[in-house]
Amino acid sequence: THWFEKLCVMFNMTRGKLFRSIFQRVDKILEEKGIKKVEEKQIRGEEEVSITNSSEKTTKGALLEGSETICWLAKISILRLLFYLCEQVQHDEESSHIIAKQVPSLIRISFQASTTRVASMKSMGLKILNILLKQHTRMNNTQENLMIEQQEAQITSALMPAFSEGSSPDNVASAINVAAEFLGSNIAPLERMSRISQLLVTLLGTFNDKSSDIKVGETTIITQRARRKVELAILNAWAWLVYSS
Repeated sequence: THWFEKLCVMFNMTRGKLFRSIFQRVDKILEEKGIKKVEEKQIRGEEEVSITNSSEKTTKGALLEGSETICWLAKISILRLLFYLCEQVQHDEESSHIIAKQVPSLIRISFQASTTRVASMKSMGLKILNILLKQHTRMNNTQENLMIEQQEAQITSALMPAFSEGSSPDNVASAINVAAEFLGSNIAPLERMSRISQLLVTLLGTFNDKSSDIKVGETTIITQRARRKVELAILNAWAWLVYSS
């Protein structure tokens, strides 16, 4: 459980906080070695001393309490580790409760990943969301299911950005399958998931659309290869809905 917690915390951690212990360790080593910075007495004039002190405090504060989060490459690595942990845990019934406890944090991270413009990060967010929904379908424990059912609105919010303008065809296809998993999971009544259900119904019309490109949400699918991938995802989604019903 602690690894889920650590990774979830690290995903939104600032760079300063992440490296704070390293900075403190370096300072300690410098003190032990007797290596000191330039003494203030070497700076002439009270004005220069004041400016220098102010600058040092600002720089140190920026390093320790910086508001800039870790880079997207590090976030992708964290998402991959979370996905790996989810995969390992879902096949172990005795450990399945671990995911249930982390559902709110994992869905929040999935939302953050799905709203970025980095295609690979968006993809990992959808994969984590999908595995959470599959886990919900398999679980019989009412108390654990209740935790993900309470996240209905957050799941919708995490899913819809995949259909926004500029989203890649791969992510659109993936999001269609996740949408079907969401509808078939019985997390909420269909009338409360109208945005998702209406989207899937509308997508059936793409098979009658003879134009060169198709529209999926706000995303325009241009190439024939991408169109076939999306159409296959639509068929798979409806096949799953029929099967799960």
